[in-house]
Amino acid sequence: MIDAGHTEFRIARVCFWAAGVMPILATVYSLTQMKAPVLQRMGIGCIAAIVIGLGEVCLLKWVTERERRVQSAAVRDRQVASLTEAPRLKVECNQADFSMNTWESGPVRFLHAFVSINHGSAPNCKLYLTEIKRNGDVRWSGGPEQLTFSPHPAPDSLCKTLHADVRYQIDVLVVTPSGEVKICNDEREWRRWPRLQHVFAGHGNYILSLSVVADGIPTVTSELTFNWRGWNTSVLQLRNHSFEPSRPLRPIEIRNALDGFIQDGERLFER
Repeated sequence: MIDAGHTEFRIARVCFWAAGVMPILATVYSLTQMKAPVLQRMGIGCIAAIVIGLGEVCLLKWVTERERRVQSAAVRDRQVASLTEAPRLKVECNQADFSMNTWESGPVRFLHAFVSINHGSAPNCKLYLTEIKRNGDVRWSGGPEQLTFSPHPAPDSLCKTLHADVRYQIDVLVVTPSGEVKICNDEREWRRWPRLQHVFAGHGNYILSLSVVADGIPTVTSELTFNWRGWNTSVLQLRNHSFEPSRPLRPIEIRNALDGFIQDGERLFER
């Protein structure tokens, strides 16, 4: 909808009145002064009204079309800019990004992050844990340790091509009811030194450095805060975000989450 106060609309209206309407009004006024017949004056007045109405419609149509062209050009410029701009990787993570799973030992809690690309594609994308810190003290930096995409195991769990407008889930940590923290590498086994029970020696906040690499795209490194406070209340999210209180999952919630996981697995095997 066109704003009547639009600058170009006001200028065009002034020009229209000056060039077309004012002479007609002047003619009507002259006829009135000359005491011309009423019908003649009414006819000229009707002509003036019609001209004014048609002029207003034409002005509105002109301004509307101009606005449409300006907006179309702006959209086209943004599209061209997005195509010429180099693709960028983005890592997202908040404390709601977890899932329940079941291993032979019982239920476990997976903590996830997500990666996406703004446009185009990212071939041969891989994920690496490069460092773990606590209170500024480096607890481990002997990496990189490759992490997996979800679902795991799968042919592309370690190396995947990312496409725009899709968020890909990353497996980062697993927490067990016994209080064990596991890194989500391919084997879910930690073969480095120090051992994880020494790296995660107590409850608190740990900073994990996650690097995402892909062919032809700048590497992105993000810091994630692991809030280690119990197996079913621990959370993971981007650093410098405040943590909200998290209550333990009730048994029925754990059972429902595991039932959903089993049903998803059954659907995968049926394919």
